[in-house]
Amino acid sequence: MKRMAQLLRDIRNGKTKFEIDRSDPKGMDKFQADATRLIEAEKRRYVEGMHPIKQPMPGSGQLGYTAIIVTGGLTFPGEQFLSENLEDNPDAEQIHDQLHVFRSEYISNSWQKALGRIEEDPSGAITAARSLLESVFKKILEEKKVEFSKNDDFGVLWKKVSKVLDLGLSNDENEMMKRFLGACNSMIGSLAELRNRSGDAHGGKGSTVDDAHSRLIVNISGAFAGFLADISSVKL
Repeated sequence: MKRMAQLLRDIRNGKTKFEIDRSDPKGMDKFQADATRLIEAEKRRYVEGMHPIKQPMPGSGQLGYTAIIVTGGLTFPGEQFLSENLEDNPDAEQIHDQLHVFRSEYISNSWQKALGRIEEDPSGAITAARSLLESVFKKILEEKKVEFSKNDDFGVLWKKVSKVLDLGLSNDENEMMKRFLGACNSMIGSLAELRNRSGDAHGGKGSTVDDAHSRLIVNISGAFAGFLADISSVKL
């Protein structure tokens, strides 16, 4: 039920097309499950309308869902179902709105992907959280016309962002804020290492985290991305 609620939340946020995540080796199978949930949601009249697309699947030749086009918004029963079943970060919608300052569909989708993977794919949620922050870093540097290389790692990008936004890591005027942001700096560095060891990228097995850990990591990453969005909206 919770996964269906997450999909309905995406529709409420304006998403009109669901399709296979081809970057995920298991994307085909996962999408079949999500497509089934979306079709069930329409049958229950949670959504006003949608158009499923089926095509032959590579290897088997059998028909499978490749996309779901949403043609109508949530109904009142859909909104009611959403409010009753989606127990998520209470600030998730606010973070989604904050990220709009970057005018990037990829960034918005990364946040939704991180939220959506928390329970069913904890290691994937960590990877998506890391990708969210990395995309935010690059977007800020592009907007501020700060050069960076495609080979710059996560830590290098973060140092450039903290400097260009003058986040106070070297400011002695507010010692408590400096200490807090210093802790954030350490946390960001830990996220990069945790993603490499526990995420699903680079062959990570994801065996050291469960959905509780991934929820914490995703929520913290989202909150920090929202913080950077707020700072950027003033300084970009």
